[in-house]
Amino acid sequence: MTSSAVDPHKILPYEDFVVVELEARKDRTASGLFLAHAETGVEKVREGAGHVVAVGPGKVFERGPHSGERRPMEVHVGNRVLFKRFLKDAIPLAKKNDLEYCMIREGDLLGILDEDIEVGVFGEQGDHDE
Repeated sequence: MTSSAVDPHKILPYEDFVVVELEARKDRTASGLFLAHAETGVEKVREGAGHVVAVGPGKVFERGPHSGERRPMEVHVGNRVLFKRFLKDAIPLAKKNDLEYCMIREGDLLGILDEDIEVGVFGEQGDHDE
């Protein structure tokens, strides 16, 4: 079975892992400049934003008063999330219908984003107030 035959929506992550559908990489900045993309394989994680399609049950506490209990996940299926652009631990998954997916730990997420927030490139015109 090839990786393109795997449906990422049918993957149930363990512990604190989430499956994220990556947002499409931009070819231009808002000001019209073309972006060069280094095709470096696993470590290129596009724009650093995507939608959660599967969530693990949470990591089990190993010590302390909650030892043996499961820490609840803070993200949920459908959340749009922001994460570090280059993740060594990101696990690439299937590419299905021109969409790419990866599995990352909840701890590598930087936050939950509203749909109207654009994730872009630093240094673009108009990305700061003058």
